[in-house]
Amino acid sequence: MGAVRLALRSIPEKFRERRVLDTRWVPALLDATPSDKRRRVASWLLSLDSRYARAADGGSGVGRAGIPWDGLVRDLLGPSLTADMTVLELGCGPGFATREAVRHVDAVAAVDTSRGVLSCARAINPDPDIEYMTPEEFNRAGRTVDFAYSFTLTQDLSDDLLRGALETVCRALRPGGGFLVRVGAGEPNTVGGQERTGTDAFHTDVFHTETFHEDNGPARAGADQMRIFRLARAAGFVDVDIAPVRLRTPGPDAVADQRILNVLTARRRDSGEKDPAGTGRDAQAESAPAP
Repeated sequence: MGAVRLALRSIPEKFRERRVLDTRWVPALLDATPSDKRRRVASWLLSLDSRYARAADGGSGVGRAGIPWDGLVRDLLGPSLTADMTVLELGCGPGFATREAVRHVDAVAAVDTSRGVLSCARAINPDPDIEYMTPEEFNRAGRTVDFAYSFTLTQDLSDDLLRGALETVCRALRPGGGFLVRVGAGEPNTVGGQERTGTDAFHTDVFHTETFHEDNGPARAGADQMRIFRLARAAGFVDVDIAPVRLRTPGPDAVADQRILNVLTARRRDSGEKDPAGTGRDAQAESAPAP
C-alpha cells in the first residue's frame, strides 16, 4: 500500500510540465466520475498541468500575485459591469474569475480552447448562469454580448491567432460594447491617453507575473503590450488605451509593484460610426458573428 501511495504522489511531478488538460481523455474521465467526486478529481487534474498547478487550490479564491479573485474582478471589471449584462470571458481556464464575474451580471459565456480545462471548470465552478464553451462552439452559437474581458489573452498566441481572437470578440460585442484585457503589472512611464502610437507609446519598468521568467521580462512585457494594442486597433476596436489600475485590495503576498496592473480597454464602434481605417463600414454591418 505504501508503494502505491508513493507512486500516486509522484504522478504530479512527472506530468507537471505537460499540458495534461489538452489530452482527450480528461473530459471522458470527468464524465465517468461520480458527481460527488468530480470536483476533487478536477482539482487533481489541474494539479497535473503546468499552467494550473498553482491554481489547483482555487477554492481559496486566490489569483495571480496573491490577488483574491473577487478583488481582481471588482477592481478591474466592476466599473464596467451591470446586473443585466451578458459578458464574454476569453481564456476562462478553471473558471475562478468567471465564478466571481457572474455574481455581478446576468450571464457569462466562458470560452477556452482546452476542452479538458472546460470540463474541470464545469466540475469546480458550476453555475446555471455560466456557459462554458470552446471558441468554435461560441462562434456557432452566434452570441451577442454586452462586454468582454480576458486576464490571459496575450499568452501563448501568435499574432494571427491573437488578431483572430480579437476580431471574434469585436464581432460578438453589441455596437458600443466594451472590452478589457489584463496586459501586465507595473505602471507605464506615460500618462493615460487614447490610441497612442509609436514605439515610445508606453513602456513597463517592472513586470512581475507567472508568465515571464526571462531576464528581459520588462522589455518583453512592453513589447507584448504594444502588440495587443496594435492588433486591437487592426481588429476594428476604437478608443484603444492601456492604462494602470491600482488595486484597492491586493493580496497579502503581493509586492508593491504587483499592486498596479496594466489593462487594455477598448470598445466596438457604435452603429453608424465610421470605420477609423476609412473603409466606410459601420458597426451594424459587421454585427453577425463569424460562421
